[in-house]
Amino acid sequence: MTDSRNSDGHLGQRLVFEDSLPLAYKVVEALPQGNEYLSLQMSNEETLHAIMMVEDAPKESPEDSSAEAQDILRLEYKINVMFDLLAGLYQREFEFPPCADVVLRSDALQWQTTDSILVGSCVMVDLHISRKYPKPITLPGTITLEGDNGLLTMTFDDSVGERTRDWIDKFIFRYHRRAVAIARRQLTGTS
Repeated sequence: MTDSRNSDGHLGQRLVFEDSLPLAYKVVEALPQGNEYLSLQMSNEETLHAIMMVEDAPKESPEDSSAEAQDILRLEYKINVMFDLLAGLYQREFEFPPCADVVLRSDALQWQTTDSILVGSCVMVDLHISRKYPKPITLPGTITLEGDNGLLTMTFDDSVGERTRDWIDKFIFRYHRRAVAIARRQLTGTS
């Protein structure tokens, strides 16, 4: 996670999500339209909502220290452990695509590839943004820049709906906020 000071600056100066993630893509004749577009947007929204719920960090020190609140925290912890185990089993059975270094914004995606894709090509990208929830989001877009060393930039324009973009922004903001909190804890020496 960074604030878009990526090496070549193609994505501007705003919060981005950077990681090495499983990514698969295919060049298509045209971007989704009509019912295919609506179905894709609903699927992405559901997936992003599920990821946000699964990766939501439980409160460490609840304001309500009643026995009920403590029981809820213990139950939440047990559910998270079970979900982690289930996700681990799924990951062993399912063959993920190879990982690529990605930079994600709500309106664009960059990734490294050895393939050459022409600028202007329509592309569908399956991106696994969560290690706990293995379902990918599918991002349609157009290649707008092919940089050095196989760096591709794809913009979404209208091919990704506003609600999906909002979920991506929330995802990026949450990870940025969590990274800042972890950095602060490391500086103060607390765990």
